[in-house]
Amino acid sequence: MSKASPDNPDTERVRALLDKHGIGQRQQVRVVAEIIGLGYVATSQKFSGIRGWSAGQLKLIDQHFAALPTSGSTPYAFSSKSSSLAWNAVLLVGDIPQRCAVQPGEALVHPESEHLVAIDGPDGWAVILGEKVEAGEVAYKVAKMEIFPAPRIAALDDNVAIPTAIAGMFAHRGMQVSTFHDLDTMLAVLQAQIQPFDGYILDWALGKDRTAEPVIVFIRKTLKSAAPITILTGELRTLGTNGSDIARMAETHEVAVLEKPAMLEMLTGTFYKKLFRPSGQ
Repeated sequence: MSKASPDNPDTERVRALLDKHGIGQRQQVRVVAEIIGLGYVATSQKFSGIRGWSAGQLKLIDQHFAALPTSGSTPYAFSSKSSSLAWNAVLLVGDIPQRCAVQPGEALVHPESEHLVAIDGPDGWAVILGEKVEAGEVAYKVAKMEIFPAPRIAALDDNVAIPTAIAGMFAHRGMQVSTFHDLDTMLAVLQAQIQPFDGYILDWALGKDRTAEPVIVFIRKTLKSAAPITILTGELRTLGTNGSDIARMAETHEVAVLEKPAMLEMLTGTFYKKLFRPSGQ
């Protein structure tokens, strides 16, 4: 284990590697946490010098980025649409999309002769079957590709049927949903810091005098996560829910609000755009 200190040379090397690959400071802790399989807080402590780095963790980081090109290193490396090289493309083969990191090579004269090709479309890079390239569309050889796990969503509702329905719909768009039916269980999982979620769907009213506010505050304040959060509520027009509390959540913690019964297609599409489209698209 390397020595823990704010000016640890290992930390500086990790930061330099992240900067080299275009990963902003706000995303660095989260990206590294996913690479080394550690919780957000514990990884943050490594960056701040409270904890040191093990040789195995440094090796995982090196191996991860060895498979990715330096931003702007080749004419076809990555378009300016990419916000992070943790993933920069979507694999569109079969019915379920998958996030991936792709390094495009040279432009292809006969893309149909390749099994997989990379195209730079309106929503960023995509990897598709060579036989699917449309006439006149520019396609590139896939020099390197790494497939990433499905984005993880946490869905909380005391009505068991709702998270179950969300999980089924989201699975078809390449997102994995963990379902929760009570506030305390979800908080316990978040506190355990096993693996951060990429997004949250929370029922606002959770039994007598309980709301999703403690979860929202924990996500934003303790985890310091900017992951998208959507509140579901069926009581905006009744006396059962204090609308001003929901408005306060939306204003202070950047959450979206959707009134029940929510259209699952709309909810799924919203999260897909957030989690499968690079920033700025």
